Amino acid sequence: MRRQTYFKGVGDNRGFWRKAALLLGGIMVAVLFTGYQRPLVSAQQPINVAVLDFSAANITQTTYAGTVSRYAADDLAAQLAHVSNVTVISRKSVNDAAASLGWKMPADLVNFDRLAQLAQNVGANYLFVGRVQSINAPGGGGGAATTATVQIALFDAAAKSNLGTATGNGLAGTTGGRDVAVRGALHNANAKALAVLKAKLPH
Repeated sequence: MRRQTYFKGVGDNRGFWRKAALLLGGIMVAVLFTGYQRPLVSAQQPINVAVLDFSAANITQTTYAGTVSRYAADDLAAQLAHVSNVTVISRKSVNDAAASLGWKMPADLVNFDRLAQLAQNVGANYLFVGRVQSINAPGGGGGAATTATVQIALFDAAAKSNLGTATGNGLAGTTGGRDVAVRGALHNANAKALAVLKAKLPH
């Protein structure tokens, strides 16, 4: 007498079950693979950044301080334009937005709510907030170098937090006059600080 079983025929359909297992395994791999791809896709989306006028509170000459503040910000924006996967919002757009918000320097540079408001206004994910700590532009010739020190913070607008701060020191020869030397020193100082901060941006 042959024993009956609820599993009758299973042995005869081993090929069917093997194909089903392979199909299920393929679906699981596809799901896992898709999950790994999502961060890579999002990381490739352009990052919008904006550069605010630097604070130059330590510069004693008021008119010169305003010039140095713009020099430093314009230079940093130009350097950021060469960073891959980064879109730099125009400095004019940033300054127009600041004016429309009644921006107060330097108080609003350390007010996270105001920074987030400005970022939202111009569509920036991150803000670069800088300060010219010192400028040493010796007069009278003699070949002395012009030096500059800047401190730059990277502000995450969505999180309303500071992702990091970096200090850069730069120098430039006096050939070409004081204005050229100051621009050169600020450029070199910005480059050193940016080398640290750009690594904190999403990749």
